[in-house]
Amino acid sequence: MNRSGGAAAAAATAPTEDRLGSDASAPSSGIEYLDAWRVAVRPFPGSVPPFAGFSPTDTNSPVADGADGDVVGAAIAAAVAAIESLGSIDATDVEPGLLAQLVEGVEQARRMIDAAATAPTGVAGVIDARNPFRTSHGYLNARTFLTQRAQLSGPEAHRRLQTARMRTRLPEWATAAHTGTVGIAQSEAMARVAANTRIDPDVLARDAGMLLDDAISLPYTDFERNLRTWEALADPDGDHTRNERATARRDINLHPRPHGGWNVTGTSGATPDPRRFRNVVSRTKSGRRLHPDDTINTALVNHIRRVVYDSSGTIIELGRRSRLFRGSSRDAVMLLLTMCVWIGCDQPVAWCDADHSLGWKAHGATVPRNGQPLYTGHQNLKETGFQVHRDDHGHWHITDPEGNEIT
Repeated sequence: MNRSGGAAAAAATAPTEDRLGSDASAPSSGIEYLDAWRVAVRPFPGSVPPFAGFSPTDTNSPVADGADGDVVGAAIAAAVAAIESLGSIDATDVEPGLLAQLVEGVEQARRMIDAAATAPTGVAGVIDARNPFRTSHGYLNARTFLTQRAQLSGPEAHRRLQTARMRTRLPEWATAAHTGTVGIAQSEAMARVAANTRIDPDVLARDAGMLLDDAISLPYTDFERNLRTWEALADPDGDHTRNERATARRDINLHPRPHGGWNVTGTSGATPDPRRFRNVVSRTKSGRRLHPDDTINTALVNHIRRVVYDSSGTIIELGRRSRLFRGSSRDAVMLLLTMCVWIGCDQPVAWCDADHSLGWKAHGATVPRNGQPLYTGHQNLKETGFQVHRDDHGHWHITDPEGNEIT
């Protein structure tokens, strides 16, 4: 028996604490202990699999001989050079207008790179469709290949493959991604919904364009709320267990009998058409989304206030004229949105006040049409000359003291 080999094997399998030693003089905390730990747990040769092969330094050279290799190599080299040029910009002293342009340009480039990775004909899409590495390298599916070769986490690999499948089914989403028009988070959210097997594929294809419009034109939180509402309407089974679904679909009526007692009759109700998702406001006062069926069930046993919107989406006037929004008038204002109306602000309405668009001092009426939920810091900005108003189409606009609209 090779005793020295056996000792080495024993050392390789010894607990970390033993290899660090039990000498009382050994460091017990701080950077010295960390350094000792790194030395102690350094892998022994052959104890871990070889590195998969992701090497950024090699991306400037062709990946294979021949014309195809030259094309791939040249494309990667050009992309890397362009990204390096963006990364080399020192934005410390860049004036605000150019800084905003840089933010938008970098984001567009990031979206387009993601599209190249998750397009139907991109790497994730092709590997998912035909997996050329199954027999040659033993990767049983595209997810295992991406997690090992590209060092992705399992969830990230799953999201990329799910997005590639969505873009295969919905060409308009693929086109928007290719041009950098739609965000990565929006695409991933849509991919999750598209993977829902309970949603009719024809309904998904029919409404995909409307959802894409929202993804492009609305802030992410508003788009996500619309998408979740659409999914709840297209998949009414998804939010309920079997017994809860049976209960939620009942429309129960009680009728008194002439000689005492009650007759109970019931019919099954129908969930609203998914195409009405933009018109469905089903949430708590704090902005938490509710399934429309839950709202209907609550209306059967609780007091419900009827709120009516006009054609521009503004709640009609409620309450009395007063200096401050109170009672139903304030509720109507706070139901307009789930967050502060200021562009980019993510403070929930629970932390906002019902504020006048046209100030009280300027003879602004205390009615819902002239109100919006506004966070305290932005109310202070309004006092310096900023203005907030809503146009006839229901869109909010914010202008600075010089009259320039903030976008």
